[in-house]
Amino acid sequence: MTKNILIVYASNSGSTFLVGEIIAKTLSEKYKVDLKKASDTSADDLEKYDVIILGSPSWSVLGKEAFPQETMLAFMERCVDRKFLDKQCAAFGCGDSAYTLFCGAVNQLERFIMQIKGRKIMESLRIDAYYFKLKENEELAKQWAGELLKKIV
Repeated sequence: MTKNILIVYASNSGSTFLVGEIIAKTLSEKYKVDLKKASDTSADDLEKYDVIILGSPSWSVLGKEAFPQETMLAFMERCVDRKFLDKQCAAFGCGDSAYTLFCGAVNQLERFIMQIKGRKIMESLRIDAYYFKLKENEELAKQWAGELLKKIV
């Protein structure tokens, strides 16, 4: 049976979008993959997919660091009261290890997956300083997506 995969992302500088594209390209070798902005995604959209992958940069919100980007926070708020028991889930994010809470948004995405009763199928991807280590980070995203391919059942 072919799995349908949704990658929901939020991005500021474009790095999270680019990582999402790399993941989508790798997963599309075997599955149908849609890449959607968090701002354009509803809770009902999640019902249509077997696998949900969430991606966000870490951001400062209300003076606190390590939050998902604002459109991802709004998406999470739209979905918080729903349960997705049969959904396989994963998370990724871009950040900067110079901050105290490196890729802290990913931690919040993982908690959100638990809250909606999704099933996290592998360790999350945390990308450090995407544009400053472009080739290395592109390869890291490809490797992670390759491992994710093996985890989807």
